[in-house]
Amino acid sequence: MKKKKLLTPEIRAKLLTDSMVALVQDTRFEVFMDQVEEMKDNAQRDSISEAVVGDSNKMLAAAGEIRTYIAILDLYHHFLTEPPATEEVPEDES
Repeated sequence: MKKKKLLTPEIRAKLLTDSMVALVQDTRFEVFMDQVEEMKDNAQRDSISEAVVGDSNKMLAAAGEIRTYIAILDLYHHFLTEPPATEEVPEDES
């Protein structure tokens, strides 16, 4: 069985950047990101409910969910305000 080649952080960033550049220009993606924002807001409200506050596992899960939404939204807003330069990343030769 052939072992999969791991992508370097630079190549992963390049792939993500290339994908996001195309998506940011699409109004359907804007609608999707509005939904992500709403999901983050709901997760923040849910995180202070008695059921979550009373359970450390649920607290950790809620914090992880909120942090994920924030990271996605931050990346999106970064691409809106500072479109990335298109530079070539060398292929991993290992």
